Amino acid sequence: MRPDTAFPRCGMVAALLLWSACGTPQPSPQQGPDSATTDSAATAEVVAHTNDGLTAKGDADTVADATAADGTVAKVVCPTCPPEQKCRPDTGACVTAGVAKCDPPCVGGLVCRLTPPPACQQQTCKMPATWAADVLKLTALSLDDSGVTCSGGKGNALGKLAQNLPLAKQLLSDAVANDQATVLLEPNGVAAGGGAGSLRWLFGTRATTHLKCDPTSEQAFCAYTVSQACWDRTTPGSGPCAPWMSLPVQWNPAAGPGQTGTLSSGKAPLQPPGDLLQFSVPLAGGAQVLLQIHRPRFDATVVTASAGQPAGPLGWRQAKGSLCGAVPLADIDAALAGLPTSMLDSLGGLQGARTFRAKLLPGDVDLDDDGKNDAASAALQFSATRAVISGLSPLDANGNP
Repeated sequence: MRPDTAFPRCGMVAALLLWSACGTPQPSPQQGPDSATTDSAATAEVVAHTNDGLTAKGDADTVADATAADGTVAKVVCPTCPPEQKCRPDTGACVTAGVAKCDPPCVGGLVCRLTPPPACQQQTCKMPATWAADVLKLTALSLDDSGVTCSGGKGNALGKLAQNLPLAKQLLSDAVANDQATVLLEPNGVAAGGGAGSLRWLFGTRATTHLKCDPTSEQAFCAYTVSQACWDRTTPGSGPCAPWMSLPVQWNPAAGPGQTGTLSSGKAPLQPPGDLLQFSVPLAGGAQVLLQIHRPRFDATVVTASAGQPAGPLGWRQAKGSLCGAVPLADIDAALAGLPTSMLDSLGGLQGARTFRAKLLPGDVDLDDDGKNDAASAALQFSATRAVISGLSPLDANGNP
C-alpha cells in the first residue's frame, strides 16, 4: 500500500512492512456491480499452471543450475558482490542493494533493472494468463508476539516491536481488512495426492466485479486481480516472467473430505544461497528495491472441502499458519528511502529514519556468523480462505505497476 503521509513516528516500521509487498496493491477500483460473494456463486474458470516461470538464468558463469519447472530453486553460484550490491539467489547475479532508480524514470512499459548500472529495458517475458483453482486469500495477518515459532525459526523481533507499538499492529490489521494489503497464496506443481511443489505469494486487490465482497470473511468467495509487480518483468527471453515470491512447500493431504492437511516448507534448513524469499518493492517513478527474507519457514494447516462443497482439485477451503524468517537490517534501511518525502521529513530525513529504526529494531539474528546481529526475526501469523484470481491489475498511465 502507499503509506498515509499522516502516520506518526511510531507507525514508521509498520508502514514499511505494509509497503514492502512484491507489488504495491493498486488503489481500490471504483464501485461497481458485485457478481459473486459466496460459495453458492459460480466459480470463475481457472486453469492450474504447469510451470512456475522460474526459468530465468543470470550470467552463464555465475549460474550453476537451472530452476526446476515445479518452482523449486536449485543451487546457484553466488559471487562476492561489490560494495552496495548483493546476490540474487535465483540467478547468481549481483544487483543493487539499495534503491534501483532510473533517471529519467522509465515509461511506456520499460522496466528499471536491478542490475547495475540503472537502465530502462524492454519487457520481453510473458505475464501469466491462467491461474490455479486452489488460491487462498489471507483474511487476517498479525505480527503478535505470542510465542509462535516456525520450523527452524528464531524469535520474533518484529512481533515484540508490534507489541510495544499498538498502532503498528492496528495498521497491519486495518490494511488487510480494507483490502490495502491483499495477499494471495497460489499453489503450483502441488498434486492432490501430496508431495512437493511451490507456493507463490501474490499481492493485489479485489476485482471490480467483487467490490462488495468482504475480504476479511472466511465464508466469502471473492475475486481478486494481481499486481504485475509480483513478477520480475526483466526476466530474459520470451518465456514466462519469473515470480518474485515462490516458496518450495510439501503438501500432506487430509485423510478424508472435510479434514485437515498440512502445508510446510520443511523442517531442515535449506542450503544457501537458495534459502531466501525475495521480492521487489516498487517505488515512485518506477524505481524498486529488492528485499530478501532469509531462512523462510512456512507452516499451515489446511481444512479441505466436505462432500458437496465447491473447491479446486486440492480441496483447499481455509488455512491457518505462520511464516517466519529474518529480514536484513540493511534491506530495511534501504527500503526506508522509498517512504514518502513528507514522512521522511517528519523523521529528520533518511538518516533520521534509519537512526529511529536502529533504536526501535536493533536486530537479533546474525546471518553471516560474524558475531554481530545484522537482521531482525519475524513470525507472521495468518488465516486464509479460498478465493479466485480473475486477472492482472492494470498498469498506470506510464506503464508501471
